[in-house]
Amino acid sequence: MGARVVYRHEIDEDALEFAKRLVEANPSYAPAYVIDICRTEDGLKMLETNCINAAGFYEADLVKLASSIDELTVS
Repeated sequence: MGARVVYRHEIDEDALEFAKRLVEANPSYAPAYVIDICRTEDGLKMLETNCINAAGFYEADLVKLASSIDELTVS
């Protein structure tokens, strides 16, 4: 929020839908990667994408993250 970092486990529904659209638009990306999204006065914007090992995991549940990645199927 502004200059202050706020960690939340919840994901706003509009941000989740925005991220899903980005994933669908790039089907050849890796099975797991990071999308940095921010909320601006003009709406949601994608800042960048990175490989999963470049992620800052902050307050993430790392056991849940690792489990989710293990469940991915690679075509």
